[in-house]
Amino acid sequence: MSRPPEIAAWTALRGLAALWVVLFHFWPQTAAPVPLLVARGYLAVDLFFCLSGAVMMLVYAPLIRGGDFGPGRFLWRRFARLYPVHLVTLGLAALILAIGPAFVPARPLSYDIGEMALLHLVLLHAWGITETGGLNYPSWSIAAEAFAYLLFPLLAAWMLRLPPGRALASSLAVALLWITAIEAALPAPGLAFTRLENDFGGLRILPEFLVGMGLAYLFGGRHAPRLGRALCAAAVALQAAAIASQADALFLAGLPLLLAGLLLWRPGPPRALLYLGRISYCLYMVHALVQIPGFKLIEQFTESADRAAPGWALPLLLALSLCAADRLHRWVEAPARRLLLHGTAPAREDQGSAPSDSPPPAPAPP
Repeated sequence: MSRPPEIAAWTALRGLAALWVVLFHFWPQTAAPVPLLVARGYLAVDLFFCLSGAVMMLVYAPLIRGGDFGPGRFLWRRFARLYPVHLVTLGLAALILAIGPAFVPARPLSYDIGEMALLHLVLLHAWGITETGGLNYPSWSIAAEAFAYLLFPLLAAWMLRLPPGRALASSLAVALLWITAIEAALPAPGLAFTRLENDFGGLRILPEFLVGMGLAYLFGGRHAPRLGRALCAAAVALQAAAIASQADALFLAGLPLLLAGLLLWRPGPPRALLYLGRISYCLYMVHALVQIPGFKLIEQFTESADRAAPGWALPLLLALSLCAADRLHRWVEAPARRLLLHGTAPAREDQGSAPSDSPPPAPAPP
């Protein structure tokens, strides 16, 4: 069975979302005021989660229907996608935190590096076991992704028994009930759901992943540019209002519209954005390793206060993060995946998915 083509617009969107996360973490380290858009950068993770479910369904639903889907093979491919970069960045993070204080003054760690590394290795650092993300802190979302992948065969089997429209409606209803229950259990200013990270980030991914699956089931294989552009326009308007009003619920409501719109429209983004999307997993996973020592060294060199680095630090460390992501992609992500899949060429099946599914370089579609 032929694999679906890359959804180039999804790939580019993933790259922009990864860049949004980096700015969200970097900008507050400088003395410059943080723009409203940058301050909501944590919402990019919700986009990743919804997109991940959409890609998994788009790719694997035909295989499930055709009887060519093996859960073990699926999970191994997910492992080959996630784990090599996670393992390398985890090792680098532990090294930085272990030897960094010898060069730059730092606060004592509130956790044991060995114990935290073990939680990261077994992908349990998104379940409230620790009070901090520790080590390579963005990787909590990879632990959440792993949990969603474990459930995907069951979720897909349930969804494919329903008509597509009913499946999407059911996934939206489940997501609404799920988020409402979490909000009731974890009352906090704003939307507590979008703040779940190492403290039960595994609960944050499930409703969004499920909605992504539902919209891919309904709209996958269709091409309706006019409707797609209308959905994208509605999504952008909704999400702009969400940023301006700081209403995270509006942003979440716009996610299915945006992804469905791009799937139906399928615009061709610039090659630079396509490549940014293809290295987005590496950018997401490596940027904290640039942020932590980079800003400390700049603060020490310029004699700046903590979290008050000069403005030039932002573009400098952003450029370093992009270079590090490119190298990590070329030296670790792509070759490790080929090795784990027994020397096969990088498959196109995962292109356009969430940060944990960043694909290797491939020819851009016309």
